[in-house]
Amino acid sequence: MVGQLGAYSLTATGLVPAGDDREILALARQIAHHTLPHEAFYRAPGYPAVLALGLQLGVPDAGLLLFARGLNALCHLITAVLVGRLARSLWASRAAGLLAAALVGFNPVLLHFAGDALDITLAITLMTAGIVSLVHAQRGRCSPGLAAFWLSLAALCRPQLVPLLLLPPLLSLYLPSRKGQDFLRALAPAALVFGCFGLVNQQLADDFRLLPWQGAYNLWAANHPGANGRHFEQTLSVDSYDPAANTARLESEALYRQREPTAPQDYPTATRYWQAQALTSIRESPTAWLALMGQKLRYLLNNEEQYNNKTYAFHKARSRWLSPNPLCWALVLTCGVAGGAVGWKRQDIRLLLLAIGLSAGGVLLYYVSDRFRTPLVPLLSVLAGGLTRLRLTRDSGRAAGSALTALVLALLPVGYDPRETFIQDHMMVAASATALGRHAEALGELAAATQTDSQRTTFVALSCVVQFNAWLADAENTTSAWTENCQQAAARSASARLLNAHAAWRAGNVEAAIAGWREAAVPGGPDEATALAALSVARALTEAEQRRFIDLANQGSESVLAVLANVGDVRRRQQLLETLGPARAQSAMRAAKRLWDKPAP
Repeated sequence: MVGQLGAYSLTATGLVPAGDDREILALARQIAHHTLPHEAFYRAPGYPAVLALGLQLGVPDAGLLLFARGLNALCHLITAVLVGRLARSLWASRAAGLLAAALVGFNPVLLHFAGDALDITLAITLMTAGIVSLVHAQRGRCSPGLAAFWLSLAALCRPQLVPLLLLPPLLSLYLPSRKGQDFLRALAPAALVFGCFGLVNQQLADDFRLLPWQGAYNLWAANHPGANGRHFEQTLSVDSYDPAANTARLESEALYRQREPTAPQDYPTATRYWQAQALTSIRESPTAWLALMGQKLRYLLNNEEQYNNKTYAFHKARSRWLSPNPLCWALVLTCGVAGGAVGWKRQDIRLLLLAIGLSAGGVLLYYVSDRFRTPLVPLLSVLAGGLTRLRLTRDSGRAAGSALTALVLALLPVGYDPRETFIQDHMMVAASATALGRHAEALGELAAATQTDSQRTTFVALSCVVQFNAWLADAENTTSAWTENCQQAAARSASARLLNAHAAWRAGNVEAAIAGWREAAVPGGPDEATALAALSVARALTEAEQRRFIDLANQGSESVLAVLANVGDVRRRQQLLETLGPARAQSAMRAAKRLWDKPAP
């Protein structure tokens, strides 16, 4: 674990978060700094709230990603220990505990996710604690309410785990003493946890909502006719000034406006709309929906790790710590099914089998991508401990037959090219490498992605930015390959439109350049500083823009200070040196001089 997370911390995506982890880090900062928007939580706040607590306890903002990685490492170790102890207790075998702990601790998929600021690692730990408490409650060692408490916290990290909350009250009905009191005790912790979450939403937005509202659109997107059954697939090209914005949310809002242009545009109304659409699509085409569920079940059991922001196979092949690891879903599933067949007559094993069934149901309701499937790994690993109790009896034949069936289902061909999502991974690495100034690495990723799909709009937009930054950093590079891609992507990308204005300036079309920069100079937008700096070079700042330009200079904006330093402002040059240091300051001034040199006649 230390080797994998340490090595990953030196990679581009390990240094610059992308996808869901970027959104989660942004949410954690909003919680810590009390800047949450006036709306109920869109995504589950459990994990971001823990990260926010770290910020409030003194973790520096720049170190939040490293703090998240350390938290995930601790959670991963706790999960392995809990699984090992539970398996040892269930099967009365030290070997069973070691086997189960190894299946979790060395699991490459779990280690893969532990490297990013994602909520799944903490959710799995809390879920495992809940399952351990549930088994103890079944043996009379604690109340089912303790299991409900841990499972509720897990569901506040990953709402897909909500079905597991049925287990504590169901178990309480079978306990020998005081069934009524035990049933209420099993319900009370969950009611308390979700009631507190509802009160938080009420305080934020006057909306007593017990679950995040992200699930409404995902329920439709995962179950409508035409859904691929594996992962969220974006159908609209959307652009946002917020780099941490959730693409599924942007798409849901855009699609809702297209479909219901006269309806209220508030999120509660949109949420009810998508819930109704999901139920309507299932009710109108039940046969098609059942076929989709069959496909999902096939993918759920298959050894292929489905795409979720990243393609696991892509990143495993690049990791010296993960690539030689033989552990895979097929092995975990086969061992877990065989172990469950050994002890299926026991009540505690049947309780685990029910937990697996409920967890799998939560997965099938949405997506069967790898991040949704990983909570099944610790549950199957506990069952796998039963292999250490296998004897040459009737149980051995049942276990062998069950294992063979599971292995065949896991190894069936998936019917599509698992590498079809690799372009997304190349683009993600290229974007992170560009942010770090690793332009050669970024260009290499783009070259690899070109072989997959060179016409995709998002790829063309990213190519525009990456090639521009590489050209800007390399004074010996006189080509301007970025201009063509920027023109192609301008209709869909704000960054491409900004760079189109730069290209117009260099081509001598000053009026077009000024118009483009003015469009990009949105107050508070990500391109405001660059656009205002360009307008100042063109001597086209309005009075209001001049005031914002000075404010940005006082705030230490790199683009603004570099322009002022280049025109001889000694004070701003000194400020730039103090802000960036000598090397970076000189680089910023060279880039500004090259970019905003006088336009060609």
